[in-house]
Amino acid sequence: MMSETISDEEAAQARPWKVLLYTCAAVFIVTLDATILFVAFPAIRASYPHVSTANLSWILNAYTIVVGAMLIPAAAYADKFGRKRIFLIGVPIFTAGSLLCGISQGVWLLVAARTLQGLGAALLTPTSLSLVLGEFQKEKRAIAIAVWGAVAALAAAVGPALGSAIIHFLTWRWVFFINVPIGLWCWIQGRRVLHEAKLNAAAPVPRLVAAGQIALALALVSLAIVQGKSWGWVNSKTLLAAAAGLVLFLVFVSADFRSRRPLVDWSLFRSKNFRFSNYTTLVFSAAFSAMFLGNVFFLKELWHYGTIEIGLAMTVGPLCVVPSALVTGKYAGKHGHAKPFLVGGLLYAASAMIRLATLDFEANFLLLWLPTAILSGIGVGMIFPSLSSSATFDLPPTRYSIGSGVNNSIRQLGSVLGIAFAVLCVGSERAHAATGFTALYSGLTAAAVVTALLGVHVSTASVQDRSTSPAAVTEVK
Repeated sequence: MMSETISDEEAAQARPWKVLLYTCAAVFIVTLDATILFVAFPAIRASYPHVSTANLSWILNAYTIVVGAMLIPAAAYADKFGRKRIFLIGVPIFTAGSLLCGISQGVWLLVAARTLQGLGAALLTPTSLSLVLGEFQKEKRAIAIAVWGAVAALAAAVGPALGSAIIHFLTWRWVFFINVPIGLWCWIQGRRVLHEAKLNAAAPVPRLVAAGQIALALALVSLAIVQGKSWGWVNSKTLLAAAAGLVLFLVFVSADFRSRRPLVDWSLFRSKNFRFSNYTTLVFSAAFSAMFLGNVFFLKELWHYGTIEIGLAMTVGPLCVVPSALVTGKYAGKHGHAKPFLVGGLLYAASAMIRLATLDFEANFLLLWLPTAILSGIGVGMIFPSLSSSATFDLPPTRYSIGSGVNNSIRQLGSVLGIAFAVLCVGSERAHAATGFTALYSGLTAAAVVTALLGVHVSTASVQDRSTSPAAVTEVK
């Protein structure tokens, strides 16, 4: 009897970590796919020499737009119909989309397959985090979320090197095929290990038309940004696309705020931590995506690196993210997130400033690339994983899915803007001109400083201090 009791206790203690393992596996392939695609983009561009970079950028942005628009509905569906159920629907959709990407012929078929991938990623991303949050006690959530974020960082770390090797020895299509066995394994193990959380049957189901409005609005604004240089900034097409996108977004906000079934739970923004965490998320995710794609162009166009060299160089920063995220997670659990956001933002700004100041220097991996990559990697590790933790810090368990869904959606929307900005600055055939990279790294520096200034407004004291604070209980109702 005693041995059975001990066995049950050990099983109960191990269960949260098993849930973390299989949900992290899903997050791993989603993040792996994103980072590999940045490195694979030059190879895809070479396969379609007659298609403009602005049009090819929809291979990246179609996925990101769909993820950004669908994350919040997916989180609401998880709360109402079951986190495990929605997670196990999302994984095979993402896997099927990966397979279709690999076998697609033509740019627009590839864009369509990436859209399907985006839908699957939107279903599994917020549910994976909410499943983790539901398994761990509050005092252990910071480290659990740090592990969750560090796994995503690990995927980002191996993505460039793995992607460059695949492209060099096979073709860029295989960067999609590698998701298939991982996705199948994750789905099989998830069915066995994951348990359904308590459902919120009263949760409203948001209107999908609202998600469509966000997607279309963001697509129009992105179109205006990436095509503005070729169309002309005062051209009627550019102005019409930008104006239509902004008007559509304002119409969405106005209608959604009054709706009985809103897409966004606007009451979440009553929490100061939730507000400023998401402001920070929007700005920094734009800076991160612009940096990642911009650095690939930098290595290709200015330093004339080959595919393998680009992949290895792009691995340095993400490798620094993993230990930085773990250390930051432990620190934030005791002392809060404000200082990591401040220091991380300033380190990221320093990295961009050094890159800006040395644009005219000859290529030198050890003296120029390595220090800036380390600085940016540490900065990313201090900021990105912590954003999920700080955004959900004040939320009750019944709102983990929708809270993380909003945060991840804003992260994706920021990524769309960042990719568009990078394409605008350095995506044309004149990308070798230093003026484009001057604009890129100047923008990254400014965004990093804004990140640091926003992050200091996030106030997440230690669990012990917060647990006895009335404000912690009443801030979000």
